Amino acid sequence: MKDLDIEVHMATLQDVSTIATIEQLAIPYENRSDEWQPDFKILHRLWSDRIKSKIHRVIVASIIYNNKKFKVGFLSLEYDLKAGYIHTLYVAPKYFGFGIGKALVKAACYLIKNAGGNMALLTVQPRNTNAINFYTSQGFTASQHQFKKGLITLYREL
Repeated sequence: MKDLDIEVHMATLQDVSTIATIEQLAIPYENRSDEWQPDFKILHRLWSDRIKSKIHRVIVASIIYNNKKFKVGFLSLEYDLKAGYIHTLYVAPKYFGFGIGKALVKAACYLIKNAGGNMALLTVQPRNTNAINFYTSQGFTASQHQFKKGLITLYREL
């Protein structure tokens, strides 16, 4: 499955079950400092509320394989400010390394810039070295300022 065709779209309520499932599958790979392990029902309610509120904009990534579309990742962000904030990025584990995260970050940066923003910010658990390495490979740099206590702040100028 090299050279995947990846499409992104803004999430709707029809995507909530898939979003909750992807997050539940990917959480164990975060290497979190806390032991947060929500069940599907909690995640479903959380993402349903976030999409309804329109505070979080959620982007879903799908791959096209054998003429079928499979939703395999998502990213949530806010971008009403000069700096957009990426809240979460999850990819179904079996699709790690296929460019899904890269496509989602590219789409998020486009949305932030298109809304007048000039920077993308995010925070990462200090033990989540895979995420830190991924974001660094996407042009993010560690900030000296701590946006949220106990987390590493990364930014990328757009």
